[in-house]
Amino acid sequence: MGNLHRTTAKFCLTALLLAAASTSARAQLRLNCPIPWDQLRTLETGSLDADLWGIKVRDWKVEYLDEALRKSEECVRTGPGGPGGKSLRDAEHRDAVARVYPFAKDRYLPELDQRLRIEGVPAMVATAISQANLTQVKLTPNGMPSSILLKYDDPNIVQSRQSREYSCGSLDRGIDDATAESYRQAAVFARLCAAAQQTTATTVATLERKAAGLDAVTKAAATLATQVDAASGRPLAVGDCIELTHRDHAILTHC
Repeated sequence: MGNLHRTTAKFCLTALLLAAASTSARAQLRLNCPIPWDQLRTLETGSLDADLWGIKVRDWKVEYLDEALRKSEECVRTGPGGPGGKSLRDAEHRDAVARVYPFAKDRYLPELDQRLRIEGVPAMVATAISQANLTQVKLTPNGMPSSILLKYDDPNIVQSRQSREYSCGSLDRGIDDATAESYRQAAVFARLCAAAQQTTATTVATLERKAAGLDAVTKAAATLATQVDAASGRPLAVGDCIELTHRDHAILTHC
């Protein structure tokens, strides 16, 4: 029985020590009266490692806003006296409760969460562009995918068509009758846009499906051309066959 009591007491002490360690490990705000509420803009404009009231921007949570409000209430109660002093502090606190706190909670913190989710995207984008040799991709100043220039020319067509530029936001409307290579490039670009949360998974899947379909058509055309070469005893020349299109995935059948 005595051993059970000692074990229970040891467990309770351990739990209390762990709780105390967790509380002490949580960073505390460094705030003085009056509260510089305008500095909360650092959550939107500052780097993720910038300091805001003793806390790194990347570590900010709504609990710190709650703590700042409690400090503001304390400032109202304990601030210096003088004509209109308390009423001014009270007005500042009420403005923080009605305007500043909700704005920071509903805008700054959600935007911060998004910045954290895509923090590693620029490095990933740079690697993917290099590996796929997508030299025609434009990036934003912070390294996010912006647009891609897709070619609409075909070496088997005498009169080549112009190139067109697509942004992440315009990919969902499709890229019309682009070449198979352009579809492959667009699919890679769409994946980068999706990682940056600038297009949808549906758009990525659509482009990847069309790229795969065009690959199949291209391979079928190459096979047909080889068969025609063998049957005719001469290489297939441009103009010998009806132009293969991918709008309906028709295969060349008449030469």
